[in-house]
Amino acid sequence: MDKKKIMIVDDEIEFVEMITMRFRASGYEVMASHDGEGVIEKIRTEKPDLVLLDIMLPNVDGYIICSAIKKDAEFKKIPVILLTAKDTTSEADKLQEAGADYCMIKPFEPKELLDKIRELIKKSS
Repeated sequence: MDKKKIMIVDDEIEFVEMITMRFRASGYEVMASHDGEGVIEKIRTEKPDLVLLDIMLPNVDGYIICSAIKKDAEFKKIPVILLTAKDTTSEADKLQEAGADYCMIKPFEPKELLDKIRELIKKSS
């Protein structure tokens, strides 16, 4: 069976390195970007099975990227998990409008994230 691909888009380099090691140890192929610029093109090229996307990014925020993914007929079925350090109750309208499949508040338990990733990838297959 082919390894499932996860694209991580987050400007916190240490976070990306840590989570990449955990995902690879769990059998996933991982690609990363540290800002929002060019992410849609990378998705077109790499065709990830899931996108893990920080909301607060340099250049383009995660809401805009998520919305672009979900409005694209070719990629709208790719699950998107938005990551935020903000209180999501005040962001609920933006989250819904962007079309995210799930939102996780930082900090979180890595096992919880892996469980959600497995669930969303299985559901989208």
